Amino acid sequence: MSNHKAKSKILLILGLIFLLGLCGFLTQGWSQEKMIKIGAHLPLSGGTAPTGAFNKEGIDLAVEIINNRYPELTLPLAQTEGLPNLGGAKIKMVYADDRGDPNVALAEVERLIQEEKVLAVIGGWESSCIKTGSLVSEKFKTPHISGAGSSVDLTTRGLKYYFRLLAHSGKVARAYFDFLEDMERKVGRKYNSIAIAYENTEYGSVANEQLEREVRERKYKLVASVPFYKAATSVTSEVQKIKASKPDVFFQIGYDPDAILFTKEMRNVNFAPSVWFGMAGYTSPKYIPSVGNDGNGVLISGWFHSRFKKPVTLKVGELYRSRYGKEMSIPVALNFMSPIVAAEAINRAGSTDKEAIRDALEKTKLTEEQSIMPGPGIWFTPVQPPPAHSHDNAGATMLIIQIIDKKYEVVWPEKYKTGELIWPHPRWSEK
Repeated sequence: MSNHKAKSKILLILGLIFLLGLCGFLTQGWSQEKMIKIGAHLPLSGGTAPTGAFNKEGIDLAVEIINNRYPELTLPLAQTEGLPNLGGAKIKMVYADDRGDPNVALAEVERLIQEEKVLAVIGGWESSCIKTGSLVSEKFKTPHISGAGSSVDLTTRGLKYYFRLLAHSGKVARAYFDFLEDMERKVGRKYNSIAIAYENTEYGSVANEQLEREVRERKYKLVASVPFYKAATSVTSEVQKIKASKPDVFFQIGYDPDAILFTKEMRNVNFAPSVWFGMAGYTSPKYIPSVGNDGNGVLISGWFHSRFKKPVTLKVGELYRSRYGKEMSIPVALNFMSPIVAAEAINRAGSTDKEAIRDALEKTKLTEEQSIMPGPGIWFTPVQPPPAHSHDNAGATMLIIQIIDKKYEVVWPEKYKTGELIWPHPRWSEK
């Protein structure tokens, strides 16, 4: 072969390699342009894994609505396929298992941002996991939206990239006592003595502080405040202490296994207070199947019910039932709105620039009919120096839900009622 022919062949091969590389680059660019990656960290294993799985179902349904056309829904982006301002780009979820461990959450959120190159992060169930994960998002200037995580401290850190949809534990505590005082007026009786049992991580400790503050400010008497380890295997001594304090009202703050343990032990020692408030774990998909009728009468703070009278909520509830064959629960709903809020902001920004997305999130203004949650809509408070709240959902509205005949029913406020209140809490022999 002559030198000329050899050179020509080499040039031809190099040209083909260049063209193949260019095609690959263009294909990659096209893929990136048409697919928006959002990361989600959830407890998909460990003690709260059943709740994490419910969270994931809510996110998956929301992404289905964003990526396809649902003209009957008034949710943002339901009328179009994908994000119209980004050429119809579709949302792709990338999931990470945080195992309910704050250290794992920290590492997994960093992986989502640094390796998976997500534009935003959503999810989290435990406040402690959201706390560490959101610090990573702040470090890498990536928008982070949580539908769960009620610890009041999450939004008092002055973070610029973290946004919360849920009412914080201060609002939750106020709602409980507003409801209690309302009932006292209706029944003509004062329930003076309060006892609290709380799991000792971020969520429980902060929720306890907020409840104790309401007790002091509203002139009730705190007769017991008892911490316990998250996912403890026995709470016998804790329940005995609470029972010995003879409270009118009992608050139990804990996750899935904790709620089940307390209910069973309270039955064992025949402790049935006049008013029993349960938090977090009482909405777990495992709770009612595990305790049966023993859960009847427990009052729970909530942010959702699939059958309260709001057209978009009823329609989304029907979609969920048709897809999963069950009622849409609080854990499902809490993170359902997260990808919708993220995608709506990305579309409004018309950009994949994270700073532009953050700015768009600050200008979010969803109306009542653009959200499945109760309340006037979704918009965020401005960033303020600690200890003021930053990026809390100003439209977050609380419900009081009661377990009645092994079902969750809204009993307060009147506007959202789906069932008739059981009052006072029944004795064990009456369940």
